[in-house]
Amino acid sequence: MSDMLLRFGQFARSTRLYIGSGSLRGTHVGCRIATSARLERINDGDAAALHYAGLGLDRATHIRNDEAKLKELAGRSDAKLVPVFEGKNLVTHSQGLSSAVLPLQNAEQYLIPDSLVFLGLEPGGVPVFGAACRPECEEWLSPLVAEAGAGARWVDLRKEGPKLAGDQAALLALAQALLRWNENNAFCGRTGAPTAAMQGGHARVAASPRARVVYPRIDPAVIALVYCGDYALLGRQSRWAPGRYSCLAGFAEVGETLELAVGREVKEESGVAVDPHSIQYVASQPWPFPQSLMIGFMATAAAPDRSHAWSLARQRLQGLHHGCTEEEVGFTLVEELCLQQPLVDITELEDARWFHRSWLRRHLHHAADGSGWDTSEAESSSSTAASVSFSIPGSYALAHRLIHTFMALEQPAKGDARHWRQARIQTCHCVMAFDAVPDVKEVDIDESGTYKYVLLRLQSKSNSMSRLLVRGNKRAGYHQDILELAQEVDADDDSQVVPLGGGRIAFDEEKRTIDIYGFSSAYDQAPHDITAALVRRSYPFHTVSVSYSGY
Repeated sequence: MSDMLLRFGQFARSTRLYIGSGSLRGTHVGCRIATSARLERINDGDAAALHYAGLGLDRATHIRNDEAKLKELAGRSDAKLVPVFEGKNLVTHSQGLSSAVLPLQNAEQYLIPDSLVFLGLEPGGVPVFGAACRPECEEWLSPLVAEAGAGARWVDLRKEGPKLAGDQAALLALAQALLRWNENNAFCGRTGAPTAAMQGGHARVAASPRARVVYPRIDPAVIALVYCGDYALLGRQSRWAPGRYSCLAGFAEVGETLELAVGREVKEESGVAVDPHSIQYVASQPWPFPQSLMIGFMATAAAPDRSHAWSLARQRLQGLHHGCTEEEVGFTLVEELCLQQPLVDITELEDARWFHRSWLRRHLHHAADGSGWDTSEAESSSSTAASVSFSIPGSYALAHRLIHTFMALEQPAKGDARHWRQARIQTCHCVMAFDAVPDVKEVDIDESGTYKYVLLRLQSKSNSMSRLLVRGNKRAGYHQDILELAQEVDADDDSQVVPLGGGRIAFDEEKRTIDIYGFSSAYDQAPHDITAALVRRSYPFHTVSVSYSGY
């Protein structure tokens, strides 16, 4: 046993191991986080694919200073209008939810004077304007609504925007944001003098001897997917729907770079320190509620004390006669011990916790062809097998893309899911080449009662590839019954399962606790700390405890 513990330390020092995935038995090939080029390859979609970003119009900024040209465009018979009424946009239901764009001609009677703003030109050169409708009453606007077609109604864009196509949502958002800014800046903030619109509504000038021009303000906000090995840090606010989690976000402060804002916001909200050298830009998204620009980043948690983590691992495994390899200890127990435990600021967040990549994949919508992650729903969500609701923002949100990018860092193979495949895993401190069987659950245990369990190694018959599994079944009278079932269900002609030890599990779903303890007369006592690390990946909302006493 002392030789094994010595090898643990040598392995940690020689490879600086900090790894995590479903399967591993490979060679060390490098020590560096994912480069920006790699993130670009993974996240190679155009930013226009993000909601509110793909406007579909030529903003035609060269026209804005030409008042005569703008007047000519507004007078054209084919000019179009995007109306806004008391902060709401007009949509129709003729073919699903879509934006209502009306003829500008003959609409003047419904519009607030001087509220017209120039939005841009369609690909064919047709001008598009936005304008605020008179506030008399919604019924008074019924002819305008009727012009939009059957089922037309005024909606809150923040609530209904995700149901629109991206380019239509972008058009309505631009009209609403620009009109709101003009309304809020009807007077100069410095002198109090009235202001008048210029540049097609994209600027305002104060009517005073010292004319001062003001422009729409944008509030930069950072949003970051912080990860550590195979774990992603997500948080939730108390006002969100139950089970909703997202990336951590906040506004940049005066005199602060975006990278500094990422580190500060994550630390303030979750207590987790970020490696400042790891922060990498992914994409940005206009978020006109009222005037934000979301700037998305990927970042890794600050480097943990790996030597201390290995020391703790050796202490916990002291005296245990088990067959786990150094690699298996590294990508289970040491990986977990390296995680910074979140310390939530309750004024900012209700909760923040680490979610394993495999758990996120299993509990979010997966495309039917196995080629990617289903983003067709407004929300990506699930009710877990252990009765825990979980959701992330839908595909309209930048947070969805960041989480999607994190999951895609190790993409499941196409074709036969039983195929042993080569893949690469991104971690905080090193990249390992390894083989995985993506369709075999890492942890498969009953979710109520007290029962026997076995820690297993699923390995190829050539012993060149392997993966740890936890199997527990309250219908099994003996640990050997669990092994036989695993041989039948999890192994195939090219692989086999090997027991590494056993024990018992007490699963209390009401209290959300999982106790791992005891031993197996047939296979000796399992290294429960390694079992617990695997179980915590699959049950992030449960408290998992370990005891080496009891039967």
